[in-house]
Amino acid sequence: MAAPLPTVVAAAAVTAVGAFTPLPTVVAAAAVTAVGAFALRSAAARLGLRDSGPDGLGVPRVGGVAIVLGLAAAALVDPDLRALGFVTPVLAAAAIGLHDDLTHSPPALRLAALTAVAALATLMAPALPLGFFGVALAPPLAAAAAATFLVAVTVGFDFIDGLDGLATGLALVTALCAFALTGSPLAAALAAALIAFLVAFNRPPASAYLGDCGSNALGMAAGLLALQAAPNGDLGYASLLVLVPLLDLGTTVLRRLRAGALFAREQAHLHHRLRDLWGSPALATLELVFVAAVGGAGAILAAGGHADRGLLASTAAAALLLYRARSAPPEDEPRRRTAPADPAPADPHGPDPA
Repeated sequence: MAAPLPTVVAAAAVTAVGAFTPLPTVVAAAAVTAVGAFALRSAAARLGLRDSGPDGLGVPRVGGVAIVLGLAAAALVDPDLRALGFVTPVLAAAAIGLHDDLTHSPPALRLAALTAVAALATLMAPALPLGFFGVALAPPLAAAAAATFLVAVTVGFDFIDGLDGLATGLALVTALCAFALTGSPLAAALAAALIAFLVAFNRPPASAYLGDCGSNALGMAAGLLALQAAPNGDLGYASLLVLVPLLDLGTTVLRRLRAGALFAREQAHLHHRLRDLWGSPALATLELVFVAAVGGAGAILAAGGHADRGLLASTAAAALLLYRARSAPPEDEPRRRTAPADPAPADPHGPDPA
């Protein structure tokens, strides 16, 4: 019997990643993620990890748990991965997200907890960013900037996790670009886990979601990878590796501040706007992943001594994305506190954390 196409694609992609890094690392990450997601889907209702749906039996939100298990398995077989000091921050961020999946904790409390984890990750980091687009940063400022960056990327990934395969695809772009820059075993393991989950469970129509556990874990891991891979240790170029989540975070915060409702729940993110513009969630996802790839390519160009070209391409892609998103404003915008609050339509991937 011929193997299903998604299985073949996933196996080929993981093998390709494994050709440039220890094969047991990527095999462990991919296999445990796939098996974990498959097993957890059937237990999602008992665990309280099913998305709310009209029939009460929505899509399981177990992808994050499965990916974290895959990364943990890779860390067990690869001593280099354990030495990177990423395991504790990623697991802690995932635990905060899992708690929110189960209890819907207050956004402010969750943000405070993520800030503490980011501060811990900064203390554990082997090196801090040296500057921001060439402007030198003093050590105290560098530490604060790195922690702020990790929080921003983590929250940005949670905000952008609203379409099938989107957050997973964006994290995969970051992992692959970081691997191209550094050969990091963390990047290889994350890429393998993401490929397994994306191809088997999260491609449209998704049979499993990341959940807040997954978006938090991916955000923290992507932020740590971007800091590690940043050309010349520059925080500005690190931002190119996570361009789309940071763009969505920035536009969302500005929009909510203008409305005087920072913790509002809404459906006015970049992916919502592009979905309305395209009339297709899949095409919106492809556009956002393409812009992320341009940002990653910009960071790679900067590392190769072509920073001006990398910045020009990334800036142009970001500007075009923001222009297109602005041309298709959705109906659900955050409202000022003085106006009566209308309930927002349910987001199948869950509410924003803030």
